[in-house]
Amino acid sequence: MSETYPPVFHVKSLKTNFSSSLVQLSCNGVYIAAPVTKAVVGVWSLQALDSKPLELLAHKRAVSSVCFGKCHNPTSLCSAADDYVIIWNVEKARSQHENGQQIRGQIIGQRLGYIQYICFNYDDSLVALCIDRDVHVYNVKSQELHTLLEGHTAPVTCAEFCDHHGNTIVTASEDRTFKIWDLSSSILIYQSSIISAHPFLSLSVDAVQDCIALGSADGQLRVYDIRDGSGYKLLHQLDVDKMIQRYLEKRKEEPKVIGSSVISSRPSWQAQTQQTEEDQVDEASMDSVPGGAVLSLWYHQGEALKNRGTNNNASGVGGFLRPDEKHIEYVFLSVLYNSVIVIK
Repeated sequence: MSETYPPVFHVKSLKTNFSSSLVQLSCNGVYIAAPVTKAVVGVWSLQALDSKPLELLAHKRAVSSVCFGKCHNPTSLCSAADDYVIIWNVEKARSQHENGQQIRGQIIGQRLGYIQYICFNYDDSLVALCIDRDVHVYNVKSQELHTLLEGHTAPVTCAEFCDHHGNTIVTASEDRTFKIWDLSSSILIYQSSIISAHPFLSLSVDAVQDCIALGSADGQLRVYDIRDGSGYKLLHQLDVDKMIQRYLEKRKEEPKVIGSSVISSRPSWQAQTQQTEEDQVDEASMDSVPGGAVLSLWYHQGEALKNRGTNNNASGVGGFLRPDEKHIEYVFLSVLYNSVIVIK
């Protein structure tokens, strides 16, 4: 049976003055956050991507990570650099900007070092910072260190809180292992053996079922069952790199549909070819695949979340997964089109 692929459309490209592969970006279904320069964070509304972004200025050093919280109204955004870790209230910042006031954030840490990754817990009361081989968990309200997680033997590349158990956090590292921690009991629940020959780069927690997805530098995607008593067994393994390559090759072989025809008497090697804007973008995507590494992962389970009756506030799932935002689908397609892998 031949493989089928969903239609892919290029919606919008946002130009920045930095390498996006080196910075953690964030989208919550309402906003996109990314550095517009090395030290200035921009926030775009998904409903007005052509508009100028809200600019958050406070950092003096290059921003390494940005992450939205999981609640809405207020929407929290954490930005991190070598100088400060700052929590911003996006709605308050927009109001201050419109009234000509200076936008201020809440500094919860200073000079902590290079921060690889940030994540919030389900109610945005805790924020975890991946710094070298450790994970620093801060209390947002008190601005104090809540818990220090140590034990990985190489830099921690990503971490995520489990939505089913608010005090449980999963960490993954370049040491090719993942660990599961219980903050309320201050214990390590599980640590895997060395799984892959390549480091883990991305992690996503299923908001409906007790499982996690891990992406590695060689384009492999692994899904693990993390239910109590499951033995944390491997459920699925996919070679995403090969899937994407097959998809791009199939797109390249498809006949091009153009608006007008050209009849030429020139030799075939001199004849001009026409390309639509979508074709040009598609070719650029094929040239920019970063060696097949799975850099980002999100679970998409809109119908399942609808059945659970999630609301618009602290629902226990990231805003990016909220089913009531119709433009989420286009964000997935746009991200996939630019070679960041999204698994539904």
